[in-house]
Amino acid sequence: MTRKNKAVLSFILRPSLLTVVLFLQQTTSNCGYKIYKDGDVMIGGLLNIHYSETGDQCNRLSTIGLGNAEAMIYAIERINKNFTLLPNVTIGYDLRDYCRSQALAMQIAYDFMRDGDPVCMSNQDVSCTPNGYIANNRTKSITSLVGPFNSGSAALVGSLLQVSDIPAISPSATSDELSSQMYKDLFRTVPPDHWQAEVMADVIELFNWTYVATVGLDDSYGRNGISALEKESFDRKTFCIAFSEYIPRLGNGYKIKQTVLKIKRRSEVAVIIVWLSGGYGSAFFAEATAQNLEGKTWILSDALTAGEAVFLRTHFKILNGSLGVKPRDYPTPEFEKHLKMITPAKSIERGTDWWEEFWRLQFNCSALKSNDPGVAPCEANLTLHHAVQKIRGSYVSYLIDAVYATAHALDNIYRCSLTMHKRGMCPAVKPTVKGRDLEKYLRNISFDGLTGKVRFDKFGDPLTALYDIINFQLDSATGKTRNNIRVGSWNKNMTPKLKIDLSRLRWRTLYTPLSFCSSECLPGTRREFTSLCCWNCVKCPKGTVSTENGSTNCTKCDSETKSNKEQNKCEKLPIINITHTTAAGIAITLMALIGVILTLLVCGTYIKFYNTPIVKASNREISFLLLVGILSLHILAVLDLSEPSHSLCTAASFWRYFALNLCITVLFLKTMRITSVFEVDKVAQLFAPCYKTLTRQSVFLSVMNLASLCLLVLWIFLDSPRRKKIIRLDEYVFLVCKPFETNVGLVLFVSVCAYTLIVAFLCTYYAFKARGIPDNFNETKYIGFSMYILLLSSIVYYPVAFTTFESWYVTLVSCLTTLITSFGLLGCMFGHKIFILLFHPKKNTMESVRSQVTNFSFSNVTVSSVFPAQFNGGVPNASL
Repeated sequence: MTRKNKAVLSFILRPSLLTVVLFLQQTTSNCGYKIYKDGDVMIGGLLNIHYSETGDQCNRLSTIGLGNAEAMIYAIERINKNFTLLPNVTIGYDLRDYCRSQALAMQIAYDFMRDGDPVCMSNQDVSCTPNGYIANNRTKSITSLVGPFNSGSAALVGSLLQVSDIPAISPSATSDELSSQMYKDLFRTVPPDHWQAEVMADVIELFNWTYVATVGLDDSYGRNGISALEKESFDRKTFCIAFSEYIPRLGNGYKIKQTVLKIKRRSEVAVIIVWLSGGYGSAFFAEATAQNLEGKTWILSDALTAGEAVFLRTHFKILNGSLGVKPRDYPTPEFEKHLKMITPAKSIERGTDWWEEFWRLQFNCSALKSNDPGVAPCEANLTLHHAVQKIRGSYVSYLIDAVYATAHALDNIYRCSLTMHKRGMCPAVKPTVKGRDLEKYLRNISFDGLTGKVRFDKFGDPLTALYDIINFQLDSATGKTRNNIRVGSWNKNMTPKLKIDLSRLRWRTLYTPLSFCSSECLPGTRREFTSLCCWNCVKCPKGTVSTENGSTNCTKCDSETKSNKEQNKCEKLPIINITHTTAAGIAITLMALIGVILTLLVCGTYIKFYNTPIVKASNREISFLLLVGILSLHILAVLDLSEPSHSLCTAASFWRYFALNLCITVLFLKTMRITSVFEVDKVAQLFAPCYKTLTRQSVFLSVMNLASLCLLVLWIFLDSPRRKKIIRLDEYVFLVCKPFETNVGLVLFVSVCAYTLIVAFLCTYYAFKARGIPDNFNETKYIGFSMYILLLSSIVYYPVAFTTFESWYVTLVSCLTTLITSFGLLGCMFGHKIFILLFHPKKNTMESVRSQVTNFSFSNVTVSSVFPAQFNGGVPNASL
């Protein structure tokens, strides 16, 4: 609920407050005690001198409440003795005990309001004294009120006093509800609870507590305090409140038991914020002790932290290691000195039985002449020297500043009246200062008090907020209580606001307590929230990872990576290309090496038998070019095993087609030369002049390869082959050489392939036609076999290499078809000749060659008649 909504609600309920008060006036016979002293201007006091157990009846004495009454009197008397503050003006006081009862607080507030009403005063014939009602004992009306001390009473009294425009200053009512324009006459010297909620939220964040619970009193103090903490939780999104339980003011025994049992069952909630006050907190922790509720860390709000010595001392063991938050308890050395000098005799001068109760309760003696034989008179030299802490409360400094705030506002009014009254600009001070005037001046005061610079904002709240962080500790040696240890502070005007000395902090265990709903999700999982602070840990889907603890989502791996088994890291996809280190790669490399060795051996053999008829008949120079081409193809097979790159793809593609064209054109030249010599084909005979000499043969080869070379150069420069990654998601990467990117590249690539295949088909055609010539000259038969192998290899290679196939076998097919082509060329073109040269040297003689030519000549057209210059003694001139 917002401040504005709360204010509207209070405004709506205001008329009913008077009805309630009038009812109480008629039905309540005990209006409590009071201390009265006349003065020029009166300050009222609503004090909690006694506790109220049941039925809003005053019960046992509150020593802290008595100390507050003494502090208020002490402050007023110091002001009256001050010659610079309110000179020649005496402040009187009317202090009344409302016994922490909201009903009595409202009744007394109504009495104060009635005392200031002329109509009521004319009919008033009774007033309240320690002995009851005494007729015709009127008191002066008050100009301001100090109190009440608790938030619930302050909310009711603040609404009621606005009817008579009496401003009130509370030194300890911290409820956030009071920070509203509807309580414009209510001021506070203590910071409101929204700052305390921020302190608690900072502490929760500091120790990484993400799941806490709250227990509050079902009144303005508890509900608004927890509401402020819930707002902090909502705004910060760093912690959650698992549940909130509220303890009713009356008939709360069953609710307390159920709340303690609920906390005990919720083992995951290890940190509990307790926003209770006084006896309610004592009853709650008594039940927690009875149910043996251990293993929890408590964070107590200011009401219990400040009153721990009174309400929680017997339950200190369960609070061991817990924390408390309270406004800074500023030192008051002068007041403490004053307390130490109070004797039973001096206390009687106050004219109240309150001090008599104190002496009887604390020292079992009487300051008055008592007829009770069980109570001895107090010794004359008895003082409060050793009992100061029992009577001095944590809010004394705020109480004294509240009195001084009133005095400074009154001083400004009186000084104004002395200098500017004739001009009508100052409030009237006769017969007394009016409350509505004092309220306006209170908003503009500024002075240095015990709590620092005292100023109020538009809601009547102080501009400063300073809190102490208290750690409740047991003596590890004796197990007895120690003084509460201040381990840190929080200042809204400092950066950082929260400061805690961790070296002084002592938990109930050796480690910082943990309080969370769900364990952190490990890498490889993500949070699936069931609420803001609770979640299930879900394994990341395939292809996604989370790398940190507590990830809220899983990140998809990029296309070239995949998630590992644990889903906590993206790993590179394996490249499945066959390489030199794989089994297939090693086998291919070994085969290529054998091919290279065999090619070199053939080359060496040809050199050795360079001038023999067989070598001459095979056209020696052209054969060496063919061996160079075959050797290139063997090396190309090894090159295909390397990881493709842009430069390697360009080089390999150029190498492949140039080597193939070289081999095919050499074979084509051989075929055309033989078919023309032996008059196999008339078309071949037309080109016979091109083959007559070695020079012409070289020109013929150069022209045919130049055409291929030009196409290759254009292809390389205009749209060169480049590496392409074929990615199968979450499986592998396959690197291929894509021959083109544009249509220009496609045309050039097709042109290169078409040229190579056209020459290959022509070579195959003429080799087939010339298959019947003599064996020693019948290379065409072996050329035909070579071309069959080359064309079959191409039929296998091109569909696999340049279609949709995308696996390791593409490389395997490429390498194997290249090796098959090279071995086919080597075996078919040179195998039978090497066999004759090495194992049948008799066939490598002039006589053997002549006999084969003679037989062919008689059965066919005479070869020498066609190309006589190409024969020398019946043997074709190998030099041609």
